[in-house]
Amino acid sequence: SSFYGPDFYRLPRNQQTLTLHRESWQAPSHYPFGKQTLTPFRQQTPLQWTIK
Repeated sequence: SSFYGPDFYRLPRNQQTLTLHRESWQAPSHYPFGKQTLTPFRQQTPLQWTIK
């Protein structure tokens, strides 16, 4: 992770980690967001990375 942002703004550094995996997947056409829905940009294009 990057330390520059937290150090510059005098914030605590993140203790959690995430791992990127190269895996093709298709985003849903919509995501619920409160009382509305979000539509991903270019949702027909497969994504090549996922977070685990």
